[in-house]
Amino acid sequence: MRKIGHYIKNGFNKIGFLTINKPDKLRKRKHGVYFIGDAPKSKGVYIFAKGESVLKFGDTNASEGMHSRITMYLSNPESTNLYIRENLFKDVIYDVYFYEIIPEFVTFMGLKVEQSISPRSLEKELIEEFINFTGILTN
Repeated sequence: MRKIGHYIKNGFNKIGFLTINKPDKLRKRKHGVYFIGDAPKSKGVYIFAKGESVLKFGDTNASEGMHSRITMYLSNPESTNLYIRENLFKDVIYDVYFYEIIPEFVTFMGLKVEQSISPRSLEKELIEEFINFTGILTN
């Protein structure tokens, strides 16, 4: 099974963790889930892990990047966000890893245009490779 170390060796960095344990300095959140760390305001692909086990791949292409995506996990009622929050009450902590996609530009017809990896494309390929290697994407 692929462990988080494989992704760390290939450029993913731990940016923090999600937890149900309220830190002393933070106000109580409606859903009881907290992010401790520094979520970048850039595009990229992220991984949730529990210990060495990979739990979820995701991507963020929002203008506020991973910062915006983490906020959604803490408060948005959409089903994926709700699923993660509900499972945190069983697991207590999920480490969050991030691979920033740095925009690359080329000149086309005299115009500077972005030619970068798509976060969604990278997420899709990571999921496919993970399933091909391990056969599953859950604990």
